[in-house]
Amino acid sequence: MLVEYMAARQGDGNLNNSINKILVFIIVVTTSAIGCTTTLNRESVNCIERILNVEVVRIDEKNHRYFIVSKEIKALDVKNKINIMDKCFSNTPWQRDWALSVFTEAKYAGYKDEQKIIPYHIDNTWAAAYTVEYDHFTKSLIKNPATNPEQLMP
Repeated sequence: MLVEYMAARQGDGNLNNSINKILVFIIVVTTSAIGCTTTLNRESVNCIERILNVEVVRIDEKNHRYFIVSKEIKALDVKNKINIMDKCFSNTPWQRDWALSVFTEAKYAGYKDEQKIIPYHIDNTWAAAYTVEYDHFTKSLIKNPATNPEQLMP
């Protein structure tokens, strides 16, 4: 009797089926979009790592910035490979606006005001480890951006 009452109150279930279909659609679209972003980033990361022979240790999605670690790479290496690196971002949301921050060690890879970075300001190790910055939007290339900034581009 209760089952009959509930069946009568719920109708034929069209509303529930429609809501379920919409929810499944939203989940599939959201998951696909996240997967595409991850795939695009992985391809771009691999491309940058291969071109510069570096390791991308952190990605800032919001600011379109890769934090890179290498003790060997110099600002002129970055400058000489910008056109090649630009192709890493072709047909991606980052195409016009991407940036690189190069550090000597992974532990320093971050923004100067981040909680985990602040202790490295005491002995100036964060600044010394930050060796190159490139901003594709402004075409700005800076050697030693935190210690003795030397603008090499534009």
